[in-house]
Amino acid sequence: MLVGGGTGIASLFDLAARARARGPVVVLLGARSAADLMAVDAFRALGVELRIATDDGSAGRRGLVTELLSEALAEGSARVYACGPTPMMRRAAELAAAAGQPCLASLENRMACGFGVCLGCAVPRAAGGYALVCRDGPVFPAEGLRWEGLP
Repeated sequence: MLVGGGTGIASLFDLAARARARGPVVVLLGARSAADLMAVDAFRALGVELRIATDDGSAGRRGLVTELLSEALAEGSARVYACGPTPMMRRAAELAAAAGQPCLASLENRMACGFGVCLGCAVPRAAGGYALVCRDGPVFPAEGLRWEGLP
């Protein structure tokens, strides 16, 4: 189950294509409005199940993409992959944890050097310390992050 919000949608397309080759994929996309949605036709062309939510209701259902995730998790088990705004990914992580499902989050932090020297992309770990998005990520198990410390 792939959950994308805003510009995070673009990051999920290749993953959706690869995962689709191995089995059914549900893609949940969220944006402020229909004009802000990306690659809807491309996702449909992949043959994945696509569910959409927009803040203003101009496409799909009115509301947050995490509301779609909550409903989808109630339908059965799934590995959740999330990419988008930090509050959206945090909520996706909470919902997946409550459902006893794994969640991976792809962080989109700014990276000045890109190889771990500047420490500009440090994110707090749930177990203490920090991980570097450029070197240790950008994809992390959601339960391993201390979400309240993320921007």
